[in-house]
Amino acid sequence: MPKYLIISLTMLTMLGAGCFSNNLDLRADAQPLPQVPTTTADYGQGPIYIYTSEQCAYCSTVENAVVKGQVNRQLPIVFREISRDQQNALEMLAVTQKCGLNIAKVGVPFLYDGRNCLEGTDRIMRYIDERMRAFNNEPNR
Repeated sequence: MPKYLIISLTMLTMLGAGCFSNNLDLRADAQPLPQVPTTTADYGQGPIYIYTSEQCAYCSTVENAVVKGQVNRQLPIVFREISRDQQNALEMLAVTQKCGLNIAKVGVPFLYDGRNCLEGTDRIMRYIDERMRAFNNEPNR
């Protein structure tokens, strides 16, 4: 079995079992946390990161709505798949910690735009609808 698959499966199992805590190991010999995507821009600007898993039906719902509605052509949406990509999974953990959320209780789909942290299909779709309305109402569009 490929090494990355074993690492990803182990990490997802630990995440699902609540083995990660808000007190991440920050010793000198510990792996540094990945850079958290962030923006100081006002609402409506900057990238929107949506963390997903290929086994998640709710994630597929969000991805399909974004692609089918061509929202990703108007808003800077970046999907980050966490079940196959360890770096994306670590990034999501860092974002979760930055948001002050309990890592053991956060799932996917999970949205982060530098200011807002949202979990769940309904909340994410409402957020995207609001961003699209704001985008379409901006002058010079």
